[in-house]
Amino acid sequence: MTASILPVALEIASLRTAIIAARVATQRQQQVLLVSTPDAAAQAGSLWFIEIARQTASEVPEAEVSMVLDCGDTAGYALEALHSGAGGIIFRGQTETTRRLQQLADLQDALFLMARPRCLFLDREPDPLAACRAWFWFREEPT
Repeated sequence: MTASILPVALEIASLRTAIIAARVATQRQQQVLLVSTPDAAAQAGSLWFIEIARQTASEVPEAEVSMVLDCGDTAGYALEALHSGAGGIIFRGQTETTRRLQQLADLQDALFLMARPRCLFLDREPDPLAACRAWFWFREEPT
């Protein structure tokens, strides 16, 4: 997956909504990109997000899920996330640092984004399942 061709994106902040998104994606036979909340690496570090990814894969192994942790503009958070095994990061920092982090992400086959994709924040929705289904339906590309 490249940054120019991303699947349906959903912002999540919990295992519950990550699993909902993975199940809906599987039902729709689509990939899904789960995005952390803005600057989540600064708030909680990377390990909680990596654990959500691990548990989601365990709970819904047939799902095609990619996850990106928002590291803001702090290179240290981005570096720590990549070294800890994050499958992807969002980094909005300096050009030289961006280039080096991009190279590291490429070496680890991790997704590297420089901007947040358009996504729906599932944890804010009163009915995350219905909201997720609607988001997939409205974001689906015509065939």
